[in-house]
Amino acid sequence: EADLLINWLPGQMARGEILAQRCGARAGFLGAWIEDKDSGQILIMQGQRLNLNVHAIDSKLTAAGKDGRAVSVSGYVTQDMVKITQEAYDKVTIYKGRSKNHLLDQATTYRMGRGTPNDEDELFDTLCYGIAITLGNIDGF
Repeated sequence: EADLLINWLPGQMARGEILAQRCGARAGFLGAWIEDKDSGQILIMQGQRLNLNVHAIDSKLTAAGKDGRAVSVSGYVTQDMVKITQEAYDKVTIYKGRSKNHLLDQATTYRMGRGTPNDEDELFDTLCYGIAITLGNIDGF
């Protein structure tokens, strides 16, 4: 339930701080960017009420669609401007009975015009949003 996510969010924010320190992020942990739709709207409002460093993802970026976002960040990826931590690379979890690295699976099986084989591509969305927000143009993507 969306209203229960607020109990989950502070732990994720603390984890972001830890990862920023571990990766030597020059600007530190800059907060959480959340889709401003469905449960995300509730999470953004509750997070802001609690003074958490949360931000709505610009609607122009979310409206671009998966293919549009994939194209917009592909140059950064092919130019080796994107890295993932060893921890993320090695992470294997069980989700819906399948044990694997779900980030790598979604990132490598996404196909333009077709999506991912099973339409479970939230981690692909997260990857694209993160790249666009971090490396995007002056408009943020």
